[in-house]
Amino acid sequence: MVIFSRVIGLLRGLSTTLDARIVYHDIMRPFAESVLQEKIAKGPSENAQWINDTPVHSDVEAKLRQILVELGNDDKILGIQVCAYKDGEVIIDTAAGVLGRYDPRPVQPDSLFPVFSVTKGITAGMLHWLVDKGSKLSVGILSE
Repeated sequence: MVIFSRVIGLLRGLSTTLDARIVYHDIMRPFAESVLQEKIAKGPSENAQWINDTPVHSDVEAKLRQILVELGNDDKILGIQVCAYKDGEVIIDTAAGVLGRYDPRPVQPDSLFPVFSVTKGITAGMLHWLVDKGSKLSVGILSE
């Protein structure tokens, strides 16, 4: 890594001296991505730890895990957490996959995902549902 950094510094210095406009990130990105993709074991067929080893709470969770394995083998999901309650009891609590395309750490039941603004879609859907049901809505704007 040190030698790599030194070479990049040398190339940057040469390109500045020769007044050449080269963006090294664009040149090296495909190579870095290919190396990272080789190191990340995708899907359950390549990664035995793809589904988090937690107890199965119900038959529904067992079926869900089978579906998650199929989706993972088809590269349809990268990482997922699912938790569901029925009558106050946990019936599904499972996690599978990896945290990101370039982050091979496994998804845990307590993993945090950046989901900023995800609830906007839910809020808009609920608003449309209320309008469809004929609810009268009032909108207020607060200002100082």
